[in-house]
Amino acid sequence: MLPSQTDPRWRKLIDQPDQYTYKFLALKILMQRVARKGGARMSPTDRESTVVEVFSFFQKNQALMGDDIAVIFG
Repeated sequence: MLPSQTDPRWRKLIDQPDQYTYKFLALKILMQRVARKGGARMSPTDRESTVVEVFSFFQKNQALMGDDIAVIFG
């Protein structure tokens, strides 16, 4: 089960997108794009829109990302 979008772990994931080794290829590509955007160096507005984007991605692909979700969110 995914934590709510307001959970601080989403912001931590956005701030440090390279902290995990992702198994789901599409997630790996998404997080590489987040890293290129700047991670923790993003403006607050960009960070919030990125959290929404990543959260939506997780919601849509939750059934395919069980291993990654377990590692990231315990």
